[in-house]
Amino acid sequence: MQSGAKAKTKKQAESTTTNSAEPALSGTHKGLLQAAVLIGGASVMVVEILGSRVLAPSFGTTLHVWSALITVTLAALAVGYAIGGRVADRRPGLGTLMTVMAISAGTLLLSDLITRPVLKAAYSAGMVGGTFVAAILLFLPTLFLLGMVSPMAVRAAADQQQLGTSVGNLYALSTIGSVAGSLSVSLLLIPNLSVHAAIISTAVALAIVPLVYLLMKSKGQAALLLLAVLMVGVVATKVMGDEADREVFYKNEAYPVTARIPSSYGDLVVSDYRGARYLFLNGVQQGSLIGDVSHARYAYGLERLTTARGLPKNVLIWGLGAGVFARALAEAGIDVTVIEIDPMSEKVAREYFGLPASVKVIIGDARTETVNLKDKYEVIVLDAFSGDTPP
Repeated sequence: MQSGAKAKTKKQAESTTTNSAEPALSGTHKGLLQAAVLIGGASVMVVEILGSRVLAPSFGTTLHVWSALITVTLAALAVGYAIGGRVADRRPGLGTLMTVMAISAGTLLLSDLITRPVLKAAYSAGMVGGTFVAAILLFLPTLFLLGMVSPMAVRAAADQQQLGTSVGNLYALSTIGSVAGSLSVSLLLIPNLSVHAAIISTAVALAIVPLVYLLMKSKGQAALLLLAVLMVGVVATKVMGDEADREVFYKNEAYPVTARIPSSYGDLVVSDYRGARYLFLNGVQQGSLIGDVSHARYAYGLERLTTARGLPKNVLIWGLGAGVFARALAEAGIDVTVIEIDPMSEKVAREYFGLPASVKVIIGDARTETVNLKDKYEVIVLDAFSGDTPP
């Protein structure tokens, strides 16, 4: 019995030694692995934050939207960690990791291609259910694959002699990537690119490392195939994205885009439709005009409330929107000051909705700017939250 147990133990030890005795990564391959971990960590945050812009035209940017995005992201990563660890044990090595990275680039491009039909279908499920359905269908596959990156990278590069240091360094690198992704999406991608262009940029970044890996392994045909598939995906996404950018959907109705103005606070769209001019922020209507007259009952209501006891001398408004309300008061001879957090909103209101120069616009957070004001106002109107979109 004892000799049998010893033989079994010896066999298990030999098996363990055989599995762990994998060829060490070269310096170049280590660099590729580190780049994959860095880009993977950055892409998780980019996809999550861009997701709010993708869902906004149908569901706004409510708490439900962010709750759905965070929930789907965490769930996808958790499953990705678990499955990625199992796949790494069965097929260790850098090649499997690169395959996962390449597929994640494809699923990200695919998500942009199917965004419009998914949002239309999910809208019928309601504000809460629809956001979760859309987030799952559009983002879960890519986030799941990105979740597989870390455990597979650990399996490929872990040094058994310094396991803690090796794993810690890889997770630190992934987190640094997430920090970089968060900053890049808020400071570079969203202010300067459309959502479609930002998604294409992220997909290309995910595909670069696998492409370099294939070229280094002298797998030219595989590299050409990956490059061809990537180019087809990018072109298709660009073409369909440009087509989608020509319209904005509001309550399942398509409004043609007259002008699209990217902003750090939202996607501003001006639309001329059926004789009226509309302003949309993240797909939610903010104001409208027919000629020089407001097309929205909401603006009329604010005017009547503000002037219910006669014309005030001056009025302070929190939130500009299209500037329709502020314009109406100014044309009635009232001294109007508006506090608006988004500088692009003032540009749009003056250029497209005729906001007169007499209306003073202060750019900043209304709560802090109001405290610093020296003037006193007869009426203060709080209009900083419109529809589903807070400033």
